[in-house]
Amino acid sequence: MQRRHFLGSALLASGLSPFLFTDILARQSATPAATPVEANGPDSGPTLADRVGQIDPQTLLDTLRATPVTSPLFPADTLPIEPEAWDDTGDSDLTDAVGGVVFNTGYDENDNFLGVGVAIGHPDAESASAAMIATGPVEQQAFLGLPWFVQALQGNAVAVVQVDYLLLVGGADPSVFPADSDAMLVLRSITHMTALLDHLDGVLAGLMS
Repeated sequence: MQRRHFLGSALLASGLSPFLFTDILARQSATPAATPVEANGPDSGPTLADRVGQIDPQTLLDTLRATPVTSPLFPADTLPIEPEAWDDTGDSDLTDAVGGVVFNTGYDENDNFLGVGVAIGHPDAESASAAMIATGPVEQQAFLGLPWFVQALQGNAVAVVQVDYLLLVGGADPSVFPADSDAMLVLRSITHMTALLDHLDGVLAGLMS
């Protein structure tokens, strides 16, 4: 598989307009049914990050690769998703990581994967946090209580969320998801990230049952 940088592209991205970002958050807040996990209150049990932290990183990556992706939060026009091991150890996105999983929907003419996102497992939360800080400006307003950022560059968009040692990246490539504007691509990347959080929630339920 050829290298297909997700976070490497975000590193070069300029920040989104604050008005665009406010609009995106407003639309996200207006659709609570699209969020996979409710914000945890004092009596609601372990958070998603707590549950991830209880699983060995390699075990979680192996299970994410082996589990079919069936989240209903992916848009209806999403092609079938096949989780695959991210085996390009020379990819800078995997620096200091245990490994990664690509949520793939096909390949381009250069054998680069065309996916809805990736999961990158780090040895611990500190390593994942360092990768987030080195890659993009983490938003002050958390996504479901989790550190995250969203950026667009040259018609592509990525939304990245940290769940303990795991980084989940929702991507939107216009060659796969045609859009009329960067704002629509950004919304699509957030949708993919949200659906991957929902998928992670289901995977954790299976591991901890």
